[in-house]
Amino acid sequence: MITASQIVEDAAALGVVLALDPSGKMMFYGTLPPDWTDISKAWLADRASVITYLLNPTAEHRVRIGKAMAAAVKIRAGVKCISLGVLIEARPSCGCGARHHCSIHGECVVSGSGGGRWKVCTKCLDFKELS
Repeated sequence: MITASQIVEDAAALGVVLALDPSGKMMFYGTLPPDWTDISKAWLADRASVITYLLNPTAEHRVRIGKAMAAAVKIRAGVKCISLGVLIEARPSCGCGARHHCSIHGECVVSGSGGGRWKVCTKCLDFKELS
């Protein structure tokens, strides 16, 4: 059986930082990989133990959550990421925020779901503030 800490670390290795929202529901930062549904199916039975673990995660995971939260706040406040390039599409068909070239991920959208195709800046773990 996989432990809650292993689930959290495995998710982080895939670029998904699991966290709890203020009401105690599980949420995430990062962009879900295309096969996330298949990957996370094995973890569903352990959801309650993951939530319990996230109430008091390791210091390393708290740092991950803090960095992800800070990046999301900065983007919502209009702070640009150093990797954000030229505008490709102001209003993508997915209904997301503007789509840009990204020097790390190729293309990204500044907000929304990413339409399953693009990284989302507000959830990106690679966000670095443009100074």
